[in-house]
Amino acid sequence: MDESLRELYQNGALALKQARYDDAITNLERFCKEIINRQSKEFFQAQMWLIQAYHKDQKDLHAISLCEQLTKSDIPQVKQWAHQALSKLMDAVPPAPDDTVAVSSGSLGAALRADRAAPMAAPEPIDSIVPTAAAPISTLPRRAAAPSPSRPRPAQKPQPKDYTQQIMVAIGHGSISLLASILLFLLFGDSVVANGLGILRFAVPLAIFLTTDDATVKANAREATNYALTCLILCIPILMALFFLALIFAVAWPIGILLGLGLGTYLLIFSLYPIFATGLCITQEDHVFHYPHWLVLPLLKE
Repeated sequence: MDESLRELYQNGALALKQARYDDAITNLERFCKEIINRQSKEFFQAQMWLIQAYHKDQKDLHAISLCEQLTKSDIPQVKQWAHQALSKLMDAVPPAPDDTVAVSSGSLGAALRADRAAPMAAPEPIDSIVPTAAAPISTLPRRAAAPSPSRPRPAQKPQPKDYTQQIMVAIGHGSISLLASILLFLLFGDSVVANGLGILRFAVPLAIFLTTDDATVKANAREATNYALTCLILCIPILMALFFLALIFAVAWPIGILLGLGLGTYLLIFSLYPIFATGLCITQEDHVFHYPHWLVLPLLKE
């Protein structure tokens, strides 16, 4: 985990401990969006802190939505913790004024049904192990409260899925692909506009690389930029190869055919790789496509 992500993680934990819930939500949401490893202990811990911050900031619908996502986790302890936290969030019966709630180690800093003014428990240290820390929420026995009429549960608004990352990645790889050349030809024909845009499209991944903050988009834009630079560098060698290939074909056509097939195969593979990268990245979230070094020069490194 790089320093910028670690700073977001620590700032979110500190803001939550100091009851600065808006700052905690901002830092933790950004951390969860930018971290690539969605199975790391830091990611799950940040998700639990974010649920706590939502609840304390009276954004229970956000907390419920995030809890429902954690109930689908492959880690049994996280899944069990999320089910119990979700149950308490959905409980519409108000607690008795003098209820006492205890929280097990690693769970929310205060039980989700406790009074919002209750003291905030300190967030866990960074090196805690999430599956162990994500124990079910336990409560001390409550005094029976007077029966009260049940209230309807709040209607849950589905959170729209954010496809910005996948769209930006697809634009980065797709702009340098053979499909982009075909599309420009169909739209503008063999014109000055088509030729100009055909050259400018190679600058698209570099522009994305210089402007984005998303780690996945940036990594894919770096790979696409390396491809674009390789295309520009190979223009002259390929033209020279075609010239010498024509000479060889005129002198010894069997050798010319073999060399032509080799060069044609390389160019075909070279042209198809961005198309494959575009399709793969647009269907898989948080995926970084790496072009092979025997095909693309790694000029722009991490």
